[in-house]
Amino acid sequence: MYQDAFDALGKMGLKRPDAKVYLACLKAPAGLFVHEIVTSTKIKRSTVDLILRRLTAKNILSSFREGQRRKFTATAPEKILFAFQREMEDFKAVLPLLARLGNEDDQTRVTFHEGVPGLRTLFDEIILTLQDLPLPERVLHCITSNREIERLNPRFRKQFIDRRVQNRIRVEMIAQRGTPTETWASSTRDLRITKMFDGQKYPLGMEVDVVHDRLILMSFRKPVGGLVVRNRVLAASMRSIFRLVWDLLGPPEPDSDAKA
Repeated sequence: MYQDAFDALGKMGLKRPDAKVYLACLKAPAGLFVHEIVTSTKIKRSTVDLILRRLTAKNILSSFREGQRRKFTATAPEKILFAFQREMEDFKAVLPLLARLGNEDDQTRVTFHEGVPGLRTLFDEIILTLQDLPLPERVLHCITSNREIERLNPRFRKQFIDRRVQNRIRVEMIAQRGTPTETWASSTRDLRITKMFDGQKYPLGMEVDVVHDRLILMSFRKPVGGLVVRNRVLAASMRSIFRLVWDLLGPPEPDSDAKA
């Protein structure tokens, strides 16, 4: 029942015992004594004491005295989100400096990412690489087997498209025909122009993305994962190959939004 909550709190750096303590306090607006938290979470007292100190220091929990004992209450989730967003804004302010420090050489860099979490990291890489470029340069060139990612995680596509559109990143996509074409058709709303190829004649189980100065390759079949190759020459050359195939495929798919 609470798995989504545990997952969300885990992404914010809370281990499962910490999350259990926070959720127990959240369910008790009047606050809980330490022994009540121990009973509710079934975590031993010494560990609960450590967690309470840790979460209080992070302002995730607060405490007050009631008689001779102390009660603990949970900070409202929206307040935690607000503080987290503020910290992200502070971090974002120094991103240009950090990016310069990390980009001072022109050596080829290759990073590997495994499993579905690795694919999520690769999709994040696309957004992070393109979002701060001048608007005309925010273009993703993509060759994809399309339906394979839907099998792994149906939410990936919508989450990624929403973030891409929010950052005004356009995509030119060469996609494998053989799936419902409306899913990957050209779309003014989704900033996407699509051309299709014959997936029966040219089967593909992966995706190749040209993203500014890097290539991103993803495998949606076992072994699931992918890699990022950062090399301006390779990226520019692969972009030319993409344009060659793009020109040979003829006109793009009809704009699905024009039917509305």
